[in-house]
Formats: sequence, structure tokens, C-alpha cells
Amino acid sequence: MDGLGDCDMNAANGCETNLRTSATSCGVCGRACPGGGVCTNGACPGEDWARAVGSAIGDEFGVAAAATAATGDVYLVGDYDASLTLAGMNLTVSGISDAFVAAFDAVGTPRWIRRIGGASEDHGQGIAVDRMGNVYVVTTVTGSADLGGGAPVAGGTSGALAVSSFTPAGTLRWSRRAGNSIDTDGLGVTTDAAGNVYVTGRFTGSVDFGGGALDAGTVGTAGVIVSYDNAGTFRWALHAPGGRASFWDVGFDASGNGVIAGTFSGSVTVSGMALSAAGSYDILTVGVTTTGTRRWARAWGSTGDEYAFRVAVDTTGEAYLSGRFLSPSIAFGTDTLTNAASTTSDVFVASLTSMGDARWARRFGGTTDDGGTSIAIDTTHVVHAGGWFRGTVPFGSTSLTSAGLTDGFLVSLGADGTVRRARRFGAASNDEVIGVATLGPSILVAGDFNATATFGSTPLTSAGGADAFIARLPP
Repeated sequence: MDGLGDCDMNAANGCETNLRTSATSCGVCGRACPGGGVCTNGACPGEDWARAVGSAIGDEFGVAAAATAATGDVYLVGDYDASLTLAGMNLTVSGISDAFVAAFDAVGTPRWIRRIGGASEDHGQGIAVDRMGNVYVVTTVTGSADLGGGAPVAGGTSGALAVSSFTPAGTLRWSRRAGNSIDTDGLGVTTDAAGNVYVTGRFTGSVDFGGGALDAGTVGTAGVIVSYDNAGTFRWALHAPGGRASFWDVGFDASGNGVIAGTFSGSVTVSGMALSAAGSYDILTVGVTTTGTRRWARAWGSTGDEYAFRVAVDTTGEAYLSGRFLSPSIAFGTDTLTNAASTTSDVFVASLTSMGDARWARRFGGTTDDGGTSIAIDTTHVVHAGGWFRGTVPFGSTSLTSAGLTDGFLVSLGADGTVRRARRFGAASNDEVIGVATLGPSILVAGDFNATATFGSTPLTSAGGADAFIARLPP
């Protein structure tokens, strides 16, 4: 049930603890607030907070967030194009743009910041944390680039997929990169219960990710997932050649069954299974094991463009997708979503069974462009999806109206797809939510904002242009 936990591990009495107010289990079972602080909405004092990462010149963008359950430490990855100062450290961009990784403690105090990039254009794409608190960052880098250790790593003139692992204190553990003379992009990263690492992305031409060259085919790009062990040793890679595909994200359940979320056009083949898009771009979902075996694959689409950017998988293997669609309508099983306008995009959130079949789908949007960017599941099995919208958009019984051009949103749904809450973030300019993660029942929201915007109970003012933000919000 929402806000309750089975903290005595006795199934006979169900979920007996109110995680929102319990003095001994605040937010998660077994956690008391330090110093006898009062638990409010699943947060201890100081845990409803927001921080801006920016400078007076240039723009900064938050891309993704992650947290360590044991300590409550929070991490943010993003981009910047001038300079940053955080935790007493100053970072200066080396080229057009660099990626940054920032660490905060449970109450939002900055701990450290690191730069990833070189003399060209580099982007932070995703971040994950394992059970030991080690941090994994996926980036797209071009040319010679510092992958977090302070020294440049040689590379080609086109984009390369890179992954960097840091200790909880911010020391680089290891880094890997793969690419060729054509574009290769890292797009997402996650870990499993054993500490193995999974990086998603796309590539063109032929690329060796560690186990021999993979070929994307003659048409365009192939989606790819690459797995490393906890020490950075290559384990396996799986790709989808033949058309134009991207593997954006992957998530795993407690038994090691994973779901890949991506997009594709034309016809692609995933481990011998051929799929064809109905429109320009369709959604691609692939079931995969921790050893790289395809379990199933599904395509979802209609006459236009559909994109699935992020996926979250619960402990039972049910998956939740977030993205946007431009077709007049799109069907997920028995649920057909109808676009609010014929030429703009709407948000979708869809749930799949552990075997890849549709459970339900929900649409959110108005008559202008709206998009879903991120999704996560908290410890009470509530689904949280983020993105951006314009104008007025209904989210269940709540309608949100943007304050200016584009505002960010966070919508929370039950496991059955019922909307429980919707929140707006933004001011008179462009603001968006790009990343969502959870820490117990608390929600982490990352993105970028301009001017002054309020996140939870905390107002933030950008230092200049767009600033990145990270916020920890109560349920």
C-alpha cells in the first residue's frame, strides 16, 4: 500500500508501518531520523531540499540522478559549457561542452564534483550507483578526453561511448571507452544485484566493445547494450543491427531479468528475431538476462514517431516505460492512446508484464508539444514519471498550467496506472525535468531551469542562463 512498509517481515499482518511518519522507519524500514528528528512525509528534517548547479556565464543542464540507499548520498550528472563551482572546486570547460558529476549528502550538502571531457563536445547521459556505493557514469565523448581521472584518454574524432566508475569519495576506479571513426553514443547505465554494470547506446559502422567487432549494418545505427563486471572487465554485448536503432535504457528485477527500452526505424534483428517499424520510428522493448540472452522482443508504434527513453523494472519483473508519441494514436495491448493534436507529441507511461506484454498505458498532453523523459519506482511501488509540457495538461483529476514556455512535471501513479499526484516546476522561460530517481519513498528530480523556480519547499534562482538542478522531494 502507498506509504506503508512490511518492516517486521511478517506477511501475516501485511504492511504494518507508516513510512511517512514512523520514528523508527522514516521513508524506509529501519531508518530513524538523526537526533530524534520528526519524520514528515517520509523525509527527515533537511531532506526536502533542492540545489542549483550553475555559473554566471554559460548554461548547465542536469541529465540524470541516482542515490545510495544505505547512506542517502545523491549524485547528479549533466553538461556545462563554461565553468562550475561546487564543494570548493572549480571546473572549467575544455571544449564546446563537458560533462560533470556532482555528489551531495542526504540533506543536500555538496561533497564533490568531477569533470569528464576534452577539447570537443562531450555530454553526460546517465548515472547509476551499486549496493557498495560505487558510482557509474555514461557519457558520449569526442577525441582525447579526461574520463574522470585527471588525464586524457586518446580517442578518435567522432563520438565514443564511455563509462567511468568512481568510489563514493569521488576517486576514479576505472573507465572504458569504445568507438570508431563514425558516431558511437552512450545513453544509459544501470547495475544489477551482483554489481554488474550495463551500458546502453547506439553505434554506426563496426565497433569492438571488448568481445570482438559488432557491425551495425549498411542502413544506419544499431542499438547496443554492453555489460562489464564490477571491476570493469567486459562480459558481453548485444546489438540490434539492420535499421536505425537506439537502446536508451535498461533495468533489471531482483531475479536478474532485464528490459531494454529503445527506438528504431526500418527493420532490425535482435538475436535472430526480426522486427519492423510501423511508422517512422517505433518503440523497441527487449527482454534480456544478465548473461546477455534475449528473452523476448516487442515493437510498439503506429504511423508516426514514437520514442521510449527510460524504463524502470520492479522486483517482480514488471516494467514501466516513459517517452512521447506523435502518431494520432498508439495501442499498448487493450489501451489505445489518442494524441490531443495531430502534429505535436504527447507523453506516455506504459506498463509491461515480465514477458513483455502490455498491462496498461496512460497519456498526458495538450495541444502543444509535451514529452516524457524519465521514470522510477519507489519502495512503496509507486511509479514516478518526469518530463516537460506547455500550456495546460490534465494529469488525472489535476490540471497543470505552465508558467511560461516549457515547464517540468512529475506525475506519480499507482502500479495500476491510477494518477496519485502531479507537480509542476518552472518559471517564465524554459524549464524541464530530465531525470527521476528514488531514495526510499523520496523522489529525486533533475533537470534545468531559468530565472526562479520552486522545487518542493525550496526556491532556486539561476546564476545566469540555464542552470542544472537536483531536488529531493517527499512522496
